[in-house]
Amino acid sequence: TQNHLEKTKAALVDANESGRLREQFIAVLGHDLRTPLSAIRMSADLLETKTTDKRSLSLISAIRTSSTRMGNLIENVLDFARGRMGSGIPIKRQLVDDLGNTLRLTLNEVQISHPRATFIELVDIPAGVYCDPLRISQLLSNLLGNAVTHGSLASPITVKADTEVDEIVISVTNQGPPIPPHLSPLLFEPFTRSEAGQRGEGLGLGLYIASQITTAHGGNLSVVSTLESGTCFVARFPARLKCA
Repeated sequence: TQNHLEKTKAALVDANESGRLREQFIAVLGHDLRTPLSAIRMSADLLETKTTDKRSLSLISAIRTSSTRMGNLIENVLDFARGRMGSGIPIKRQLVDDLGNTLRLTLNEVQISHPRATFIELVDIPAGVYCDPLRISQLLSNLLGNAVTHGSLASPITVKADTEVDEIVISVTNQGPPIPPHLSPLLFEPFTRSEAGQRGEGLGLGLYIASQITTAHGGNLSVVSTLESGTCFVARFPARLKCA
C-alpha cells in the first residue's frame, strides 16, 4: 500500500541519516583524540633534542612509550566502533611486494616499546600478496601486544610469517600459563581478556580486531594453548583473491 511504501522510505532515510551521523561521530572522535596525542609525541621529540640528562631521557622515553600505547588504544576503539556501526572493519587491498618488510618494521616497533621482551623472527613472505598492509601490520601488532601482556617474558616470543599453498600464515607463539579452556571460545569477542596474565591493562579489543581484520581478508584467526607448547595464535588468509 501507499502508506506502507511511505513508511519504508522514511525508515530508509532515517537509517541513512543515522549511519551518516555515526560516521561523523567516529571521524570527530578520532580527530579529537589524535590531535592532543600528536602534540604530546611532538613535544617529547622536541624535549629529547634539548637534553642529555639520563633521567630526563628516561622520562621522555616513558612518555613516548605511553603515547604509543594510547595511540593503539584509540585506533582499537575507533575500529571497534566502525565494525559494530557498519559492516565490519574496512580494508583497502592492494598488491604488496614487501609485506615481509612491513611485518619486520612492526616487530621492531613492538621491540622498542617492550625492551624486556625478546623475539625470534622467522619471516619469509614472497612478493605479490593482495592485502591491506596497514591492517596486516595492525593485526601483527595486536597479536604481539597480547603475547607481551599475557605471556612469560622469561621466554622469547616467536613470530613466523610464511606461505602454505596459496595462503599467508602469520603466527605468534608465547610461553607461560595456558589460556583456560573456558575462555578460548570468548577470546575473539570484544572486551574479553585472558586471566592468564595480569601485567597489563587494556580494553580487550586487540584480539577481536585482529580476528576482524583476518575475516575481512577472507581468512580466519585461531588459537592453540597448552602448557607444553605455549600459546599460539595463527592468522590465515588467501595470498590472492580467487578471481585474481
